[in-house]
Amino acid sequence: MPSQQPNFPVPDVLIHVTATRPAKLWAIHAWQQVIQWCAAQGLSVGLVGSAPKIQKTLYNAGSIEDELLQTTALIDLRGQTSLLELAGAFLQTKAFISVDAGPLHIAAAVGCHTIALFGNDVDGDGASPMHLWKPRQPHVHLALSTFKCTLCQEHGFSNKSCLVPDHPCMSHLSSQQVIDYLRSLLKKVA
Repeated sequence: MPSQQPNFPVPDVLIHVTATRPAKLWAIHAWQQVIQWCAAQGLSVGLVGSAPKIQKTLYNAGSIEDELLQTTALIDLRGQTSLLELAGAFLQTKAFISVDAGPLHIAAAVGCHTIALFGNDVDGDGASPMHLWKPRQPHVHLALSTFKCTLCQEHGFSNKSCLVPDHPCMSHLSSQQVIDYLRSLLKKVA
């Protein structure tokens, strides 16, 4: 996949927190815990995505990105890359963490160590059509939920929001699981 050098220093870890379906979003407190863990390790973390207005309009950002930027040491890189520059950033970062969205697949394509937050269980049941869309490269690690739910599948993934109170498929995907994956990945790239 072609790439270009971005015009900013690339943080140690990049994240993408939004998606076209709110059913695929991970809780803000979980993101905060991962970002705070990174900061405690001396790792910089950057937020990638479209410009903030587009993120809110098309990608269900709501206030999650603003709140993360206000409550953590997150670096705002939204709207600062073309797709080629985003690919270039993925080539330079140590790791990328993302919900099921376009940047996840770009990172996987360029070989970036990636943690994919699908909200699906070990059988593939959950918020995303994981069997269809999951990247299959060995450098992509799937963070799986401990909650079994087939409602999104039963609705052909046409439901925008979660059909169960408290969004259990994503809320049962723990920040500690993601931190453990990230710790393991960082040992490989050190």
